[in-house]
This record gives sequence, structure tokens and C-alpha cells, in this order.
Amino acid sequence: MTDNANHLVPLLLDAEKAAQLLGIGERFFWGMHSTGELGPLPIKLGKRTLWSRFELEEWVRCRCPRRETG
Repeated sequence: MTDNANHLVPLLLDAEKAAQLLGIGERFFWGMHSTGELGPLPIKLGKRTLWSRFELEEWVRCRCPRRETG
């Protein structure tokens, strides 16, 4: 039996990995999040703040719209 754990793609990403996925710096990523330029909202799991890989990829496919307010 082969170990597929090394080939798993995480569904949730911390800010560092999410920024890498988007090709931007982590500091810029946090700035986009705080101003609403980053569309997807994070998921809180305990003390961790994570973003859905699927939502980030979909956000880019939609041409990176600003987060809806209200």
C-alpha cells in the first residue's frame, strides 16, 4: 500500500501559504484582507486563521473582486 499523505493538497491554508498561492507577500495579503480587497473571508479553527483554497482559486477566476460589504 502506498502512502498518499505526501501527495495531499491542503484545503485550508494559513496566511503564508495563501499568499504564496496568490503570488503575493504575506504582509500584502494581510493588508488586502484588512481593507476588503481580498474577497474570501477566513475560517477560524481554534486560534488558527485559515482560508479555503477553493474560495481563493474561485476568487481569482472571478478576477479578484473586492469583498461585498453589508
